[in-house]
Amino acid sequence: MGLALGIDAAWTARGSSGVALLECTNHRCRLIAYAPSYAEFINFSNADSVDWRKPAGGRPDVSQLLKAAKSLGGAPVDVVAIDMPMSRIEISARRPADDAVSCVFGKYGASTHSPTPERPGEFGAWLTQQFLDEGFSLRTDQSQPRQASLIEVYPSAALIRLMEIKKRLPYKVSRSGRYWKKTSVAERIKRLRTVWGPLIGFLGDEIAGLEETVPSDVQRLNAMKPHEDVIDAVISAYVGVLFVNGMTEPHGDADSAIWVPKIGGMTLRAEQTERLSTLARDLSAWELADAARRAACNQ
Repeated sequence: MGLALGIDAAWTARGSSGVALLECTNHRCRLIAYAPSYAEFINFSNADSVDWRKPAGGRPDVSQLLKAAKSLGGAPVDVVAIDMPMSRIEISARRPADDAVSCVFGKYGASTHSPTPERPGEFGAWLTQQFLDEGFSLRTDQSQPRQASLIEVYPSAALIRLMEIKKRLPYKVSRSGRYWKKTSVAERIKRLRTVWGPLIGFLGDEIAGLEETVPSDVQRLNAMKPHEDVIDAVISAYVGVLFVNGMTEPHGDADSAIWVPKIGGMTLRAEQTERLSTLARDLSAWELADAARRAACNQ
């Protein structure tokens, strides 16, 4: 296959969205471009610098976005993979797709968020239609063609399958206070970076150029969020690659489906297994330390 465009889409028109473009040939992938918003991705294609401080929100110009991807990749995009509810019918509540994924991945702490009439609501329907108008087709079934595909993905579920882990990976900036309650902001930043290192290294074994997505000088919690969005966009794009290669499966029905990697679709390398083992030891140590601190406070 050629190009996969991954989008960690905000569920409102005001939010910013991570965007990543992968080029894959002979099962080898390269990260061509990435940005913390639609507008910055387009700007990057025009040789402008990317602003990571205040990524712009707003409704994207999807036509210009796809032109930017074509310009950067040298060919039209084959698949667009979006982390946002999409459907052939109006979305007003949880869908069979949400329930199906939650049934499988809920035990790992990776149930889906519930769509509402407002989120993604009209904006989500509009964004989906923009890609349909550009010639992409929303895929919900294995028997459908793989070319010019628009698919819904869920990065947390994808990581569970790819990394063969038994618990949702704690890498979300906005959830860091829930992961590690009563820890300082500085400690949460340290732990997030500790998780991100093996995560980016793991994905980097499959995707060249990924290690550049999180500069070492990013030290503030809110400054980490745009980079997290890009990580999710990269994961989304990679699921798009697996989709084209027949290595994903849909969860849902004919109207909407969330695509996740198949079980056993990826063979872990020795270095990936070692990274995961190191990360598991860190996570276990944090759990023990936090539990001991809570116990001391309750005495």
